[in-house]
Amino acid sequence: MKFLDFVEKHGTSIPKADVEKIELKANKEVIIREMVEGYKLVMGIAEASREIIPLLHDINKILPERNKEKTNELVNKVHAIMPRTNHFFLHVIYAYHYQIQLYLDRYTIREVDNIPDRFECLTAQTDKGINYYGELVEACDLFALQLDKVLKSFGITEHKENKDG
Repeated sequence: MKFLDFVEKHGTSIPKADVEKIELKANKEVIIREMVEGYKLVMGIAEASREIIPLLHDINKILPERNKEKTNELVNKVHAIMPRTNHFFLHVIYAYHYQIQLYLDRYTIREVDNIPDRFECLTAQTDKGINYYGELVEACDLFALQLDKVLKSFGITEHKENKDG
C-alpha cells in the first residue's frame, strides 16, 4: 500500500496497537519513490501558498478603494490557486507543524464570515489567509527539509526540481 493511500485510508491518528499490526511490504526503491513523490507534493503546496500570499496583500491594498472589479479579479486568482494547496496529506503536515491547527482554532470561519460589511469581511478573510498560508509554507518547508535529509541518506539528490532551466 502506498504511503499516501495509507494516510488517506487511516488518517494520522491510528492507535499504537493498530500500527504494530500493519505489515509493511515494500522495497527500498518503492519507499524512495514514495518519499520523492511526497517531497514534490509538499513543495507544490508550498509554492501555491507562496503565490497566494502576495495576492492577498494586493487585495488588502486595494480594499479601501472599494473597487469591486479589481477586488473580484484578485479574489478569482486566489480561488484558482487554492485547490493546489488542498490535499489530504496536509493532515501529516498538520501533525508535524501544530501551529496551523492552533491558528485555525483561534480564527473560526463563522466569526469572519459574519462581518456584515463585505469589504471589512474580505479584509478579515485576507488577513486570516495571509497568516494561514504563511504557516502552511513554513510547515511544508520544515517537512520537506526533514524529508530531504532522509532522501540524502539514501543517496538521492535529484528529487529537487531545478527551476532555473
